[in-house]
Amino acid sequence: MKILRRGFSRKYEELKLRIDSVDVLVAVKEAFRYSELSSLLDIPVPILSKYYQGLTIPSKETSEIIISRLLSREVVRDFIRRLIHSKKYGSLVKLLSNPLITNYLSLCFYMKIIDQLAGTSVSALIAPPDTSVLLAIGIAYRLNVPLALIPSVTTPIYESLELMKEVGIDKGSSTIAMYSILGRECIPYLKKFMESLKLDLKFVGAVILADRFIINELPKNVTVEYLLP
Repeated sequence: MKILRRGFSRKYEELKLRIDSVDVLVAVKEAFRYSELSSLLDIPVPILSKYYQGLTIPSKETSEIIISRLLSREVVRDFIRRLIHSKKYGSLVKLLSNPLITNYLSLCFYMKIIDQLAGTSVSALIAPPDTSVLLAIGIAYRLNVPLALIPSVTTPIYESLELMKEVGIDKGSSTIAMYSILGRECIPYLKKFMESLKLDLKFVGAVILADRFIINELPKNVTVEYLLP
């Protein structure tokens, strides 16, 4: 498929946008106080509270403001840092165990993919068999493309490439790769998988990029987006 906003009716798209904005607000409320959100969004606290409790849904225009501002790079980075250092979460693994948060981060990357790859053909999404999958599922759903696991030392069952084909990954697929943490140890597995199936890697996303020099080990035409550091 080409990376375009999905071709549903305008009414559906508007309703989805409004629901997404509430989901984003509810997720971000895990890290921000109402007063902070009110300042960020220029929306009174009582109104935000009604959105949060599901008593009312924002208008299309207000939803666009909520999504635009709460999915900005600065807010998302601050959100992650606050929760990783909080008593309730304390780690990225625990953070990604919350479906509200994985949905929020998935939407963040989905929006980046839409912006960066508009009009580009993408037919698959791949991720290592760890917390990365929790993010990848939401993105694959929104893009309407199949998701497959990248074989690694932790998944000997996936050593057969025939199994990969069974889950929808064909040779030459235009692909997006997602990672919760992208470290140098991930690159050999990614390269091996790409070479075996002759995948055309278009985009790599990571919540945390462990080493910025990793970017130099990826094909030059690949778009790389990460949230931290």
